[in-house]
Amino acid sequence: IHQMVQKVKHDREVSLEYMKIFERERLIREDGYASGREAGKEAELVEIIRRKQQKGLSADDIAEWLELDKEYVEKVMKLKELS
Repeated sequence: IHQMVQKVKHDREVSLEYMKIFERERLIREDGYASGREAGKEAELVEIIRRKQQKGLSADDIAEWLELDKEYVEKVMKLKELS
């Protein structure tokens, strides 16, 4: 078994394939982390909009305060009304 492992370790094709797989998995992980961060930011924005809406602020005021598109704020406010 040891000889087989050593032979595979020194095989250039196997090494290249391993590096490709390792890099592909690293990119997938990074993409997952980025997606998670974006989802977290989105959830935080939704929560802020919800709290401002509860305080009676209008979509215009919230959009201006958060420097967001008014249509986005209105969409979030409508979704919160449905839940």
